[in-house]
Amino acid sequence: MIIGVCNLITMEEIRKKNILWIDRVESTNDEMRKIQDPTNGFCIATHFQEKGRGQMGNRWESDYGANLLASYYFEPSLHVENSFLISMAASLSIAQFLESYVSGVNIKWPNDILVNRKKIGGILIENEIQGNQITKTIIGIGINVNQKQFSNLPHATSLYIETATDYEIESLVLELQRFLIVQFSNMTQHSDTLKTDYMARLYNKDKGTYVQNQEPFEASIFDVAYDGKLTLRLKDNTFRHFYFKEVEIPLE
Repeated sequence: MIIGVCNLITMEEIRKKNILWIDRVESTNDEMRKIQDPTNGFCIATHFQEKGRGQMGNRWESDYGANLLASYYFEPSLHVENSFLISMAASLSIAQFLESYVSGVNIKWPNDILVNRKKIGGILIENEIQGNQITKTIIGIGINVNQKQFSNLPHATSLYIETATDYEIESLVLELQRFLIVQFSNMTQHSDTLKTDYMARLYNKDKGTYVQNQEPFEASIFDVAYDGKLTLRLKDNTFRHFYFKEVEIPLE
């Protein structure tokens, strides 16, 4: 069921709008793969995902109609060694978008979105690679908007919890789309600026607790490379390097 459009709408008309609303889906990323020749920035949004998922197979929980659940399509033409630029651009777009409504926005490496040290959003990125180039990317985004409570998730929050205000999800989906299009249009030409802006918003950048093999240690973030590698500076000025899931960053 398509929301907000008549049953006779054509695919060409949907492309002109650059967004497709579907009431319920298993996954917006899966639905995006069914679309033939989408344009840059094309979006599929839904009120509920039956099988919403996050990075590394984690599930994304959301009440029906309460939150922003969408996937956005881009063709970045990016070398695989610079793949983390996609994550930087997506998470920075979300952070800038949220800063219009709430303060205390941070990014927890690699791309969890926090508000006042609680998780408000996450990203699932799925790339198509030809040779050594990323030619297509689907960016699945979940942002807690109007959800008022979370069971057994003490570190979760939403825009409603932070601001005591209800929001129109459809408008937010379109607004976020504009932020993403701007970031992705400038991603490769201004990669250093993108990285600087991403780094400035990182959670526990200057000092924080990290966990490796259940052993906590204190460190600061020294660098995040364009392939996603995290470099931490320890208190003794030595360095450790990590890729995804090799180190935990607990919320405090």
